[in-house]
Amino acid sequence: MTGMTSAPAEHPSTTGNLAEGFEPDRGYAVTLVVRTSNDHHLQPPLELPDGMSAVIDGPEVVLDVPVRAVNASTALAEAQAKVTDLMMVLATTFCGYEFVVDNRQSTRRTDAVYQPDGPPPPFDVAEGGISEAGASWLDPDGTARRAGRVLTFRANGFVTHPPAQDVRRFAGRESWPPQLRSGLRLFHAAQNSRDEIVEFTLTAAALEVLANIDETLAIATLPDREQDRLRRALTALLDDFNFTTAERTRLHSRLLDTRARGSAQAIRDYLNKHEVTIAPGDLRWWQRKRGGYLHDGSFDDDPPRRYRLRHAVGKCLAAELDTFVTDLPVPQATEHNPDDCR
Repeated sequence: MTGMTSAPAEHPSTTGNLAEGFEPDRGYAVTLVVRTSNDHHLQPPLELPDGMSAVIDGPEVVLDVPVRAVNASTALAEAQAKVTDLMMVLATTFCGYEFVVDNRQSTRRTDAVYQPDGPPPPFDVAEGGISEAGASWLDPDGTARRAGRVLTFRANGFVTHPPAQDVRRFAGRESWPPQLRSGLRLFHAAQNSRDEIVEFTLTAAALEVLANIDETLAIATLPDREQDRLRRALTALLDDFNFTTAERTRLHSRLLDTRARGSAQAIRDYLNKHEVTIAPGDLRWWQRKRGGYLHDGSFDDDPPRRYRLRHAVGKCLAAELDTFVTDLPVPQATEHNPDDCR
């Protein structure tokens, strides 16, 4: 747990005489730290709008972000969203910044006013949580709560992973085909992504690579004479409708570019080959969300479905790697669920 943080009062209290259920905006200052993951560093000064300030220290930037929000956790989320937008802009000039979470990250009130009357208000918690009993133990006389202190509880956890299976699979690396290496590269990049939607997109791409989707066109299964007849028939059919020339051309190309075997069936067959069972509707959701995100940036999240994709691809990759190791015994170990590593 990190300590309690606060700021001196600067503005009148906004907590009195409010309609029931109305939560006022409060003033917060959030300190966030980012560090570049490559060799592109910013040159000071970094002058930012909206009252934000920044101190550049080599590969790191310490930012103070003023926010008005209903509570500390919302303030932290809004400040992180602002800084994420900044990092995405910096990435366009090849500066790859990412968050550093340590004791320097803090959230504090900037307009808290001591409330001497009535019972102590609940603690304003930026990270983590605290029960009523815990609040009474930590702040027995209510002084901290009356002063508008912000609490941060931050715990770091990890999962130990037995490496015997990984070492066994690594031993077969000389025999890995290019397609497996490509799938591994995409999955590795996904596991190292700090953005869950980017992780999902890379994982879905890895599955498509591994499934080895057949690009043979449906028209190619016909004899040459039949192909010519189909092209003429399509042209005549489309001419009967009120399409523009560009629309007719796109429809004609789309129909003729249809694969003989759909990607969904190829992926389903690949999963079945490795005895990976998926929930009804998952495959369609994976493909639709990946396509939507890459085409128009839309993404309605469903975390359990994202996790199931990661588990399915991890299991398929393990099965693929196992086929290239035949000279070492298989260690006896409990099955590891990749979902435990998040």
